[in-house]
Amino acid sequence: MKKSKHGEMYEYLYYFGQDCSYLSSEGFKFFLPAALYYFLSTDENKAYMDWFIFRLNSQWEKDQYIFDGNQQTFILAFVSDYYNDGYASSTLDS
Repeated sequence: MKKSKHGEMYEYLYYFGQDCSYLSSEGFKFFLPAALYYFLSTDENKAYMDWFIFRLNSQWEKDQYIFDGNQQTFILAFVSDYYNDGYASSTLDS
């Protein structure tokens, strides 16, 4: 497995790749902190968060039970601060 200065979280992303659409809801929940860490710690590749948001929008009905209210609020705030196009807000508001 590829080693990186970004440690274990990057290894998780490297192993599963950018496309998180096939992960279970529990795997998707674990994908979030890894994607956030990588997003905030490097300027190399922002595709992990792009895929997270794509999955968030496309499979929210399936995944919504896995995130509690505080986590949903955090996700919405983070996405609105960094993506600022309202892309995920309509999904989380429903």
